[in-house]
Amino acid sequence: MPLVLVTSFYRPEGTLPRPSGPQELQVWLDPADDWTLLTSLHRAGVITVGAR
Repeated sequence: MPLVLVTSFYRPEGTLPRPSGPQELQVWLDPADDWTLLTSLHRAGVITVGAR
């Protein structure tokens, strides 16, 4: 089970240091704007994004 993390909580945007560990066990969600949130949810396997 991967750890789900939100980029805005961690440096450089937030105050927390980024966790270290195997990348395959980390899922990063990026709510910086609508598109990055959608693409990060797609990479996490939560949704399917189709763009034209």
